[in-house]
Amino acid sequence: MPSICYTLGCLMGMDALDLTFRLEKQLGIKISQAEGIAVLFDTAGTIHRYLISKLQGEYQQVPRIEPLFKEVADAVNRITGWWRLTSSLDLNRRFSPATRAANWQALEDALGMSLPQLQQPADGEFPKTPRKCDSVISLTYWIVEHHPERVEWFPVSCERTGKMSTHQFSEDEVWAILCECICDALGVKPEEITPDSRMVEDLGMN
Repeated sequence: MPSICYTLGCLMGMDALDLTFRLEKQLGIKISQAEGIAVLFDTAGTIHRYLISKLQGEYQQVPRIEPLFKEVADAVNRITGWWRLTSSLDLNRRFSPATRAANWQALEDALGMSLPQLQQPADGEFPKTPRKCDSVISLTYWIVEHHPERVEWFPVSCERTGKMSTHQFSEDEVWAILCECICDALGVKPEEITPDSRMVEDLGMN
């Protein structure tokens, strides 16, 4: 998992840029950096839905999530006392088992909202953060989904470009193209990709 950064823009490494380029070429669309940051670091299913709506001219707006990402990252750093940029994005690593419950409560207080309850493993002594928000990235997306008022939203361009600009893609075609592009950009196998696969945490995008 990549190191914690102050903006998601810092995470737009070669993998993300390569994936963006491949999707643009295959589908005849243009993905701005702001759109990429707002969508490409979530799940494969989120990207799929975004691509379909964009191709159909229905995608209206995306969240400007970098300020929220920084807010979450800064809160985690204050709670743990780790100020190095090499600190992990994984909240189960950032919050030690013995203090995880207290740290989770402190994070709720810092963000001013209730978060999903910690999960108590059947065979473990200490609770874990739920999978849907167990990293700084996934927690940021969770907040966007459940508290959309916490972010600014901006319009998306659905203009088609290139030789594929007039092709009408089915949902299955878009999924197949997305999986192919992910495999080529990240070096993963097709069977590793599901709609719930997280691009950074599960598929290793950097």
